[in-house]
Amino acid sequence: MSDPTEHYLRKELYALIQSDRKTFEFLQRASLDGLWYWDLQDPEQEWMSATFWQTLGIDPAQKNIWRLNGRI
Repeated sequence: MSDPTEHYLRKELYALIQSDRKTFEFLQRASLDGLWYWDLQDPEQEWMSATFWQTLGIDPAQKNIWRLNGRI
């Protein structure tokens, strides 16, 4: 059963990784700083991994505060 609170872009990224081995291999090589997945057709929609936020020095639990304050 899927989590109804899970972001749709996170679900989409996981499905893409499962369906295309090349995508996984690319991400595995290039993701030392975390993952950021962005809906280019709806730029207001994005999903970032916790590692992405930590790389920026931001506690993932506080990311919405940073966005509201216009820092990111």
